[in-house]
Amino acid sequence: MNRRFSLKNIRFILLVSILMECICLCVFGFTYFKLKRTSEEGMAKIAERFLEKIDTELSVNNIYMNQTVTLTSDYRKMFNVSDLELVNRISELQMIYNLLNNASETRYNFFVYDRNVNKYLELTMVKMDFSQYREIRPLIIEKALDRTTNGKWYLVDLNGKGIILSVWKYGNYLLGAWTEADDLLAGLNAIDWGQGGRVELVEGFLEDEEDKEFNSIGSSVLRYSLTENDTNFYIQITIARDKNMMQLMLLQGMLFLLAMGMIAILFLLILEVKVSLLVPAKKLTMILQKYRHYKEEPDDNIDLRASIDDAHEILE
Repeated sequence: MNRRFSLKNIRFILLVSILMECICLCVFGFTYFKLKRTSEEGMAKIAERFLEKIDTELSVNNIYMNQTVTLTSDYRKMFNVSDLELVNRISELQMIYNLLNNASETRYNFFVYDRNVNKYLELTMVKMDFSQYREIRPLIIEKALDRTTNGKWYLVDLNGKGIILSVWKYGNYLLGAWTEADDLLAGLNAIDWGQGGRVELVEGFLEDEEDKEFNSIGSSVLRYSLTENDTNFYIQITIARDKNMMQLMLLQGMLFLLAMGMIAILFLLILEVKVSLLVPAKKLTMILQKYRHYKEEPDDNIDLRASIDDAHEILE
């Protein structure tokens, strides 16, 4: 009885151990996925604050550009006035857009162009190598003339360099603003999105203002459109999976497999003990009980020699 009771207890302990291992693995997995989701949601909120600033800056730029081009006729005729008046107009515009640039986190490059007299004038200093700017300047004018919607921000490619460009036109006169995509996304790129994570401008249109795809195992992708501005692009953020947390997850899985292996070995040992020791001992006990019963009450129906042979076979 004591042996049977002990064996049952061992089985129960092993079963409880398996259950506890499974519970620990489930709890760890749930904690991992919960922490990953919480971390990514926090990063998404930080990204949204940066996007609000970008959206506001682009909107403010458009307000001033609209005021300059469509609401103020003096600037539209600036290249037809005397030299002194032209200098005054240029000084006014430079002051306005330099102040606007200084108030922005992103540096924008403002310019005016008149097709009638083929005059192109930078209102703010372009911080780019002259050789590089000399190559893309004709392309900026070309892309600016191709834009037909006032105030819309376009993502364009200039010799492999991505820039965003907005133009306000009135007849042959136009005022434009452009900045490099990398400068626009500088604040977002300062955030650690993980190894392989990135922020990029993607040409296209989102049906919703934002589209978030949180992935429990792989990389998560966030897509945002700029709600205050008309654009031909959206911002896509890829959050790479946390390799450190993934390694912990794999370590926990390995520990689980190791524990399950040890439990399996214990089960096999118990089975071997049962087959090699407990079952023969039980049979031997039954034979001895027969022998005791024969001594107390001799019975011709009991083959004592056969019982002794069985006992001898068990002991071997």
